[in-house]
Amino acid sequence: LSSALFDSDNNLVQGDPDVLAFISETWMYKKDLTSTNLNWLLADVFPNEGDTLEADPTPDTKK
Repeated sequence: LSSALFDSDNNLVQGDPDVLAFISETWMYKKDLTSTNLNWLLADVFPNEGDTLEADPTPDTKK
């Protein structure tokens, strides 16, 4: 995962597109089995325990 924000002129505003971080998650879905709707809904997202990030994937918001 990399995180960077560019303006309309393609100038880097926040973050760094060259900094990569490994992130793994567990996604939990739910479905109403009594409904005729066939779609599943995303119920929650959990970071996998023990994962460590070498870099913070969130954009740098400091000015």
